[in-house]
Amino acid sequence: MTLDGEPVAPDRGGVPWFARIGRRLGVTRPSPALIRAAACLYVFDLLGFGDRDLRTLTYLQRRERLERLGLPHGPVLLSPSYRDIPVSRMLAVAAEYDNEGVIAKRVDSTCRAGRSQAWRKLPLRRSTEVVVVGWLWARPSPIQLFPTRT
Repeated sequence: MTLDGEPVAPDRGGVPWFARIGRRLGVTRPSPALIRAAACLYVFDLLGFGDRDLRTLTYLQRRERLERLGLPHGPVLLSPSYRDIPVSRMLAVAAEYDNEGVIAKRVDSTCRAGRSQAWRKLPLRRSTEVVVVGWLWARPSPIQLFPTRT
């Protein structure tokens, strides 16, 4: 079978952190501690099964076939899929758990190479509130902040 998924290295609470999987990238001789650290594959799409190419089916049809495989065990896990929850709520939950964001797919979309508006990654942007206590307008000519007295 041909699966589409995301490698994840969750913390002890089960929350995935990209930095944890990043420590594994490019490592040819992992330490015993890195080998013992939990890692799994969250699978979210089934692109082929046996000699059958499933990419021409809709995402919903492929997802239904994927769910029937019974993957949720061991290091290969079926990613959660929600169809009746507003995207704003999904983003709020992702922010609450400090996740990277949400992947949104049109249920009637087929799988094709390249980028598509039918599949969108909705990343959470980190921001902070600040108080501006001073401002200096930029001018075309150099500004002399502390003029010298002559």
